[in-house]
Amino acid sequence: MKRKQLVLRSHKMNRGLHRSRILSFRDINLKNIFIVGVGRSGTSLLQSMIGSHSKITTLPENSILRRYLGSRNSRKRMNQGDVSFFNSLIDDEKIKRLNKDISSEELAAVSKNSGPEKVYEYFLESNVTTEFVCDKDPKLIEYLSLIHNLRPNSYIVHIIRDPRDVLLSKKKAEWSKKGSVFKHVFANKVQLELAERLGAELFAGRYITLKYEDLIQNPERTLDDICDKLSIVFEPKMLNFSDVSKTLVSKEEVSWKKETLGPILATNKKKWENELSHFDILLVESCLRDAFSKFGYRKSILERNILEKGFFTIIRLVNVMLTGLYIKYVLWKQN
Repeated sequence: MKRKQLVLRSHKMNRGLHRSRILSFRDINLKNIFIVGVGRSGTSLLQSMIGSHSKITTLPENSILRRYLGSRNSRKRMNQGDVSFFNSLIDDEKIKRLNKDISSEELAAVSKNSGPEKVYEYFLESNVTTEFVCDKDPKLIEYLSLIHNLRPNSYIVHIIRDPRDVLLSKKKAEWSKKGSVFKHVFANKVQLELAERLGAELFAGRYITLKYEDLIQNPERTLDDICDKLSIVFEPKMLNFSDVSKTLVSKEEVSWKKETLGPILATNKKKWENELSHFDILLVESCLRDAFSKFGYRKSILERNILEKGFFTIIRLVNVMLTGLYIKYVLWKQN
């Protein structure tokens, strides 16, 4: 009753708002699935497969939570009902893909009266009729505490890939190929460590991990395990995901997401052995050595001379220090 009164009061204060839309706003008791992982780990492929299930609606990648609710300043402006902020939101090309016909004044009223998290739900209202809604944003792996604050009963599906193949893929993808290898390796370490610290602690049994290599080699068994943890039954059409992929991958993304369109490339692994440089391999293995032992990836047998041993030891220690500082900053920004 109290929520309805707030919405009706908002309607009276904003004469330009559409009565039917405001009155249709409601709490949405959806089960959220968030697909996360280090970039180039197979999140898009996994999203298409999961989104092919009849009980799951998957959204085009929009990153609303991270880009619009992921900082203190953004949430402050949303709480204040800042119309200019919501203008930028509805003009966002990624968010336009959600096909939500809505005004900035309407969003401002929803946020001011019901809280910023309701803006995210409001975008879902006209798009979702299934039991689950799946949202994929790889970098949300850095925002697990934000997800927990806003949607504490969410399922987190974290896909992990050999860090050497991740680096190789980033060196090829259009959006990341100009980035420094040090930056890519640092991001990989930070994101895996954040997931390690917070995933199971915040989401317990709803934090689901899988390896990319298992997904492409044994897709049915891997997807069946995920479905079991979601308490739904695996559907064979999850293996025929190309139609869903076409609705999720934009024209701009095709160049680096073409594998998402199918078929599954069971041999798309260990390409680093022939394509990564000696330096890149040793860099990854030095800075991410904990990930290798935790996830069962075998290190190379490359020889290191005395200078290389000293150099990579220094790089690893610097990486550890910067990782700790960055994690503190990320967690502070979300609180």
